[in-house]
Amino acid sequence: MTCETSRELLSALFDSELGHDDQSELFAHLGHCPACRDTFGELLALRSTFCSTEQLTAPASLERRVMTQLRRQESASILVTLRQWLMARFTVPAPVAVAAVLLLILGTLLLRPAARNGNGYVYVPVLPEVEVVSSPVINNPTHP
Repeated sequence: MTCETSRELLSALFDSELGHDDQSELFAHLGHCPACRDTFGELLALRSTFCSTEQLTAPASLERRVMTQLRRQESASILVTLRQWLMARFTVPAPVAVAAVLLLILGTLLLRPAARNGNGYVYVPVLPEVEVVSSPVINNPTHP
């Protein structure tokens, strides 16, 4: 076993991720390699220091600030992702966009109804079909 492999296995050993066969091989290497044995001793001392340190509790205000910032970042990343998705799928070249806007403007100007009252209604006179058989006005030209 190389010293580099030994260091990787030491990390796995302290994380309780090392199998029985690898543990045996690692301890055999530590038995004849003083440099790796020193590294193992340093890691043991560091671990015992961490385990003996009293637990610190963060103030509630810090937790609130951190959680607020995380929510902001999350919502901002959602908006950025949505914008990127939309831009990737619906990108329109500038001349096409300008032409579409001009068509909309011209269409609304040209297709506007001309006769409107104050309420916005358009009045179209529709005359019913009537058959005139006789009329006093038509028969009497002197009628006012």
